Amino acid sequence: AIRGALAFRPQGGYDLLVRSGEKAPWVRVASWNSEDIASSGALRFTRDGKSIFCLDARGFNTGRLVRIAVADSSVEVIAEDPRYEIISAFLQVDTYRMQAVAFAREHIEWTILDDSLRSDFDNVAKLDRGDFEFESTDASDSTWIMSFNKDDGSMPYYHYDRKTRQGTFLFDEMPGLAKYT
Repeated sequence: AIRGALAFRPQGGYDLLVRSGEKAPWVRVASWNSEDIASSGALRFTRDGKSIFCLDARGFNTGRLVRIAVADSSVEVIAEDPRYEIISAFLQVDTYRMQAVAFAREHIEWTILDDSLRSDFDNVAKLDRGDFEFESTDASDSTWIMSFNKDDGSMPYYHYDRKTRQGTFLFDEMPGLAKYT
């Protein structure tokens, strides 16, 4: 059953709509104008379905990670930086807890919201150089697939095992670039 939707408005921007069930009416919980939509949007419902994690630039210079309550549209800020955009958010797939956010500063910088991940992030950062990004995780959150964005080469992909705290190189996105300086 579809519970949430983004509805584009004729004047630009879009509304975030939710409903409690398939036959329930749609209710608007947030609206973003055309200036804010590049840094705003819905990410996913919370586990209990009572709120939605969103990136939200309304009334702020950059997109912030927020939780918007479905019942009353109240906003709780989870992470923000007045100068830099959040470009990615990492949440635990089973509990739906937000665990980290990535800011687009001079390089991508992760802010850890769940300290239990700190050593994993440190280990992943040592696998390669460049800015890392989460590509996928398994349901138990024990396996991560990571990529590293580099300004002078192909993007390598790694498997990271959280139990052993070891990473394994998988492949380069464009291996033909390796022969160039």
